Formats: sequence, structure tokens, C-alpha cells
Amino acid sequence: MKNKEIGKRIREARTAKGIKQKKFAEQLGLHSASLSKIESGDVYTSVEILLKINSFLGVNLHWILTGEGTPETPAGGIEDKDILLMLEMFQKFPALKHMVMIEFYKHLEQLEQKSKPGKEGIKGGKE
Repeated sequence: MKNKEIGKRIREARTAKGIKQKKFAEQLGLHSASLSKIESGDVYTSVEILLKINSFLGVNLHWILTGEGTPETPAGGIEDKDILLMLEMFQKFPALKHMVMIEFYKHLEQLEQKSKPGKEGIKGGKE
């Protein structure tokens, strides 16, 4: 999962709702420059910002993180409630936020690979 792709989907969701970047940055409690860096993929999106984006835009987090499905509906597999639960759990570890988010993205990539048809793994059957 690439940061630039996540940022692009955040921008797409915001513009689809007709919200200007400056106004949305204010709603998220950010400076416009910070939101610009998120949308361009120059920085990781924090747990708090993902939760606020979900709240303000009502957009499917699975779509933001993976590109699967549409902004309004899940593609199957991981449900928003599961993603929100994981993200809320990460908030309990403020000193490890950055490292936890990186691990969270890696975990999502692994789940994506497992959920793709025909990707049962390298070794098939019993060992």
C-alpha cells in the first residue's frame, strides 16, 4: 500500500464532497500545508486523522487504505468497524504511533494479499 495512493483517495473523497482543502484542514484540526502533504502522500496519515476523515466525510476506510470497493461501500473482507477498532486500539499507545501505523499498513497489505482469489500461498495443501 502506497502513501501516495492513500493521499490521492483522501483528496478524491474530499473533492467529491465539494469541500475545499483549507476548510477540510480546519475541520481536521490541521494547517492547509499539513493536509496538502497528506493528500500528496509525503507523510503518513495518523490514526486520529483517519478517524476524523471517516467521521467528516463518511467515507469507507477500506477504500481509502486499499483502493478496493468504492468510497461509499466496502469491497468485502475488512469492514470499517474492524478498521476503526484497530485504529482506536492504536490510540492507546501514543509513544509508538508512527511505528504502529507502519505495522498497521503492513498488516493490511498482508490481508489484501490473502483476500485476493487464487492467492492461497506458495505451498498448497498439507505439508
